[in-house]
Order: sequence, then structure tokens, then C-alpha cells
Amino acid sequence: MKASEETSTKPILTETVTVAPRESKALSETEEILNNPEAMESLEKAQEDLKSGKYVKWEDVKQEV
Repeated sequence: MKASEETSTKPILTETVTVAPRESKALSETEEILNNPEAMESLEKAQEDLKSGKYVKWEDVKQEV
């Protein structure tokens, strides 16, 4: 039997979910970021910087402006 001819014995579950337009947009934007390798790399670097203390507090930034 070829792979394309195989049948699945797993049940197929379908569900309907209602999402508010605002939430739908947020989900789409999140998916776009998650699928962008450059964005993900930038987020990972930011997390590393935060863990290692490489950041400036907002209060310090406000005082300089």
C-alpha cells in the first residue's frame, strides 16, 4: 500500500470557535511574528539580555529625556 493510499483510523475532531475581531487580529499578528525567523531571533536575544541584566529601567530613561 502506498503512503497516499493509507487510511487513518484516528477519529477526526472538528470544533468551531468564535473569536472577537480584535482577538482574531491579535492571533494573526502573533502567528506572523512566530513565523518570522528574524523577529524570533530578536525576541530570543532580548530575553537573553534581560536575564543577563543588559537593560535600562524606564525610570532612568524618563529622567534623561
